[in-house]
Amino acid sequence: MSDQNLCNINSERDNILHQKRKPEGNYISVRIGKHTIDALIDSGAVRSLISEPAAKFLKLEIQPINEQNRKRQVSATGSNLDIIGYVTTELYFKDLKVEYTLGEAKQLSPNFLLGVDFLSETGATLDYGMKPPMFTLFDGLIELSFYARCDETNCVTLAQTICIPAFNEAYLPVNSPSEFDNEDVLLEQPPCACPVTIARALAFCKNNNTVCVEYLITIRVLLRYEKV
Repeated sequence: MSDQNLCNINSERDNILHQKRKPEGNYISVRIGKHTIDALIDSGAVRSLISEPAAKFLKLEIQPINEQNRKRQVSATGSNLDIIGYVTTELYFKDLKVEYTLGEAKQLSPNFLLGVDFLSETGATLDYGMKPPMFTLFDGLIELSFYARCDETNCVTLAQTICIPAFNEAYLPVNSPSEFDNEDVLLEQPPCACPVTIARALAFCKNNNTVCVEYLITIRVLLRYEKV
């Protein structure tokens, strides 16, 4: 599984449970081991959590909790969160290493969030007056820009696999999130790092599909785009 797949580890299971989940711009990148994962900064969460699938993928050592001692927390959507264990790991924010203990949830969407406990212990601040909004640790020692996560809930995805030569343009059929069906949408360049330039276009979504979007390849390689 690639780093991109890890960042978007919320797959069909999460999309089924959270079909109407709206995109948020409170994400930062955190490195755990050799992998980089999206972390939601959630000032409404008491405890920092990671999902069981993410913990297993990252090969984190899990400290299980006995069935009798398991704690249930309630998510912002009102659903129960089953805390089944704890993991202690090293979190890297740029070059800063922070060792921290996270609660492990059986199911969690998104798969990794940093809550009030982490924010308080690291002297974190959230500055929405900046553009883009900034997240800082240890009184400004580390600064990270917030971004909106790019996944199937707020991005279009390819409807078929295609190869495009470098420095060429193409119109590609794409799949759109179901929550935008029968609506006009503006397709534009995502905030995620991307080796292509996407033309802004007004499109109409219907049956999880929309009109083709124009790609301009901006690097000197032949890119193969695969349907996900």
